Amino acid sequence: MMNHTSPDLKTIEDALQTAWIFDGKGGGQKLTPEQLLTPPHPDRFVWIHLRRDTPDLDSWLIGELKLPEAISLALLSEDTRPRCELYLNNCLLNLRGINLNPGATPEEMISIRCWIQGKRLITLSKYHFVTVNELQQQFMKGIYPKSTAELLVWLISGLTDKMAIYLEQLDEQLDNLENNDDLTATSRLIREVTQLRNQVTQLRRYIAPQVTALSNLILSQLSWLNHEQGFSFRNVQDEVTRVTEELETMRERAIIIKDNLQQQLSEKLNRNTYLLTVVAAIFLPISFLTGLLGINVGGLPGTENTDAFLIVCIITIITVVIELTLLRMLKIF
Repeated sequence: MMNHTSPDLKTIEDALQTAWIFDGKGGGQKLTPEQLLTPPHPDRFVWIHLRRDTPDLDSWLIGELKLPEAISLALLSEDTRPRCELYLNNCLLNLRGINLNPGATPEEMISIRCWIQGKRLITLSKYHFVTVNELQQQFMKGIYPKSTAELLVWLISGLTDKMAIYLEQLDEQLDNLENNDDLTATSRLIREVTQLRNQVTQLRRYIAPQVTALSNLILSQLSWLNHEQGFSFRNVQDEVTRVTEELETMRERAIIIKDNLQQQLSEKLNRNTYLLTVVAAIFLPISFLTGLLGINVGGLPGTENTDAFLIVCIITIITVVIELTLLRMLKIF
């Protein structure tokens, strides 16, 4: 068993990104680090959002917030996929969201870990989440959730909306690639569609398990998850499912577009090869004739005739005309 000591107030201040308490009737209030040390009123519920990489955070989670040690380890683990785990009447929910931080690529999805109890929602993330800021702005306007489950629905809906917006951008890029008829840029377009396909694949790898996690939560029959709230979660699950299906459709479209671009490139190379073959066929007899007449041995005809060069040129022209006629008759050219 690990030995956990109570952290000082500075640790809580470093870890705390935001904290709110709600009365369940449409009211709410932001909490300070000092107020977090006081247990909330039993008729109210709390949302605490923490910075996951804060040193000694496990001591506070276990010592002050009374989380089981296994749950604390799961919340603070470095790498995890979306999942839903039940613990008595509580739930551990790991989710992923689009990375909208400066300098990051959106497909590098970042995780938010949630520990849901009847009167408390604890979320942890290592990176900044736009959805968390949007929820705080909503609270500042006096719009508050009436239950922990409703707050969780708002959080998941915000994450899903950001995914849908990013998917619209990717879909627009696919449309541009599909409608681009610039044959001179085929190689560049193939690289772009390959990169886009990799982005879609990476997104789907994280989002697909999120559907299963939400499904497990809906089927959990937790006491704080009533029928109405379960219906809201099903709507959110449908949205995440739709995002997953769109990603699969986009991945298939990217494959088709890439195949078409590769076919265009192959046809272009075949045409060039065919043209070079025809040109080589035309000039091969001429090259043989001029090479034969260019050997440095005695007995070459026309060496003493001043009209020999003109005669050779006429023979060469006649040869080209005959070759072109034969190629047209054979429908090769």
